[in-house]
Amino acid sequence: MKTHILPKLPISALAGIAFASSASGAILVYEGFQYSDVGDPLDAVTTVDTDAIGLSGSWSDAGDDDGNEMFLKSGSLSFSDISTNGNHIGFSSNSDSDIMVRDMSSTGFSGSIYFSFLFQKLQNNFGADHEGFAVMNGDLPAARWDNNNGGAVGRHGFAVAAVNNSNLNAILYDGTTGSRIVSTSTIPITVGSSGNINLIVGEISFNTGTGGADVFKLYNATDDGSLDAGDLTLIDTIEADMDESLLTTLNLTRQVNINYDEVRIATTLDEALGLGVVPEPSTTALLGLGGLALILRRRK
Repeated sequence: MKTHILPKLPISALAGIAFASSASGAILVYEGFQYSDVGDPLDAVTTVDTDAIGLSGSWSDAGDDDGNEMFLKSGSLSFSDISTNGNHIGFSSNSDSDIMVRDMSSTGFSGSIYFSFLFQKLQNNFGADHEGFAVMNGDLPAARWDNNNGGAVGRHGFAVAAVNNSNLNAILYDGTTGSRIVSTSTIPITVGSSGNINLIVGEISFNTGTGGADVFKLYNATDDGSLDAGDLTLIDTIEADMDESLLTTLNLTRQVNINYDEVRIATTLDEALGLGVVPEPSTTALLGLGGLALILRRRK
C-alpha cells in the first residue's frame, strides 16, 4: 500500500499548530493503481483500491476491446522523493491501441486546479507514438492523438498527449467547433526501459483568459532528489473556452508500450505534487494537544 508520510515536527511546533487554521488544499482525484490483480487488464480488476479518491465505478475499455489492453504491472513508478509503493499500469508490446476510461465523482471544477501523473515511454514506433492523459466530458473519440482526435465535436476537456511525435503537448477542446488547441512547445520524452520517468504537471485556471477563456499551463519536472515547486519548468500556455462543469471522465490512452502511475487532480500545487499531507483541523488539534501535554509533563 502506498503511504503518504507526515513531516517530522518538533514538539514545540506541534503545540503551536493546534491554534492555527488549516490552509490545506484538497485532492479531488487520486488514482495510484493499488490493486492486487497484477497481470489482469485494468478493466478486469476486481479488487478495491481504498486509497483512490474522487472516482466512481470501475475502469472500462472505450477502445476496440480486442484483448490487447493496458494491464496492472507489479511495482510502482518512482520520481524524485515522491513516496510510493504498489503497482502501476502499462503495456508490454506495440499491438493495437487502447483507451481506458473511468468516471469521476469529483466534477464541476471551478477556480484553479492542478494535476500530475507519472509517465514512462518504453519504445519508439515511428509515427505511432500517440498516447495521452485527458479529462473530458466523456470518452475520447480515438486513442491516437493525430487527425482522429481533431474532429471531436461536443467534446470539452484538457489533455496531455503526443500529437505528432513522441513528445507531449498541452491540448484543450472547446466543445463547439470540434477543433482543438495544441501547444507549440512540448515536453521532451526519452525512451528507455530503465529510468526516464517523467512527472507531468498542469495548471488549469478557469475563466481567467482572454474573453473569459480557460488557461492551461503545462510543466515538466526536474528530478533533483527533493521535489518542490522550484523543480517545475513552464513548457507552454494555451487558452480555450471549455465548459468545466461538464468534465466527468478520466481517460488514459496508449498506442505503444508506455506506463502510467500516480494520477492526481487537486486544488493546490502541493497536493498535486504529492508533497507532505497537511493535517485536517481536528487532527492538527490532537497533535498540538499531545505536544503540549508532553511539554507540561517534562516541566513537572
